[in-house]
Amino acid sequence: FSAATCGLMVIAARLLGVGRLPSIAAALCFAFGSAVWYVSTIAEVYALNAAFVAAVTVAVFAWGRTSRAAWFYAAVALVGISLGNHTTAVFLIPATAVCACLAAPRFALRPRTIAISAGIVAAALSQYLFIIIRNRQGVWGEAPAWTVPELVRVVTGAQYYSDVMPNGWRGFAATLGPGVGGMFVQEMSLAGLAIAALGIVVLWGGAEPALGFPLVGQAA
Repeated sequence: FSAATCGLMVIAARLLGVGRLPSIAAALCFAFGSAVWYVSTIAEVYALNAAFVAAVTVAVFAWGRTSRAAWFYAAVALVGISLGNHTTAVFLIPATAVCACLAAPRFALRPRTIAISAGIVAAALSQYLFIIIRNRQGVWGEAPAWTVPELVRVVTGAQYYSDVMPNGWRGFAATLGPGVGGMFVQEMSLAGLAIAALGIVVLWGGAEPALGFPLVGQAA
């Protein structure tokens, strides 16, 4: 899945008009980052999550380039399906919405578009009902749920709250900034961050919707 992520990154860059060699170079830089390499060699959810993010990005950029509604709804479907793997994918929802509103506000805010998108996400989230079904069949693991309220607790990860944020939201906020900032410097180096900043400036000159997608997703 990490290898697929790199391939999808090349496609996404090409959809933005980036040259072939720079697109491949960017994907390879991502591939050999220590954090990416680590999560690519353990049995966890992160490599698949990265592949979903990259696939959503490709679908969104393809929609922006072709204006075909099918690509937009494909992105929405991928977001919904990816929520079954890792709930942080929920942050792709505002990212996709902002990108759509910047690129084609009349299409994005049309009641029909909103209704179809909501239906797609609802259908995708129905995969979580499998937990209730299996629990009622007598099979359960670390996330037992027999009712919808219990399922909501499982989906939102409430059982992990004390592990992730033992000191509450204030303690989490106090450590989040330095931790994330340090990770970016370690993974990308100062030179890499400078190149990324240059890329943002270039995109700002004519590809604001495409730029809004990763920035909103990262901020969320």
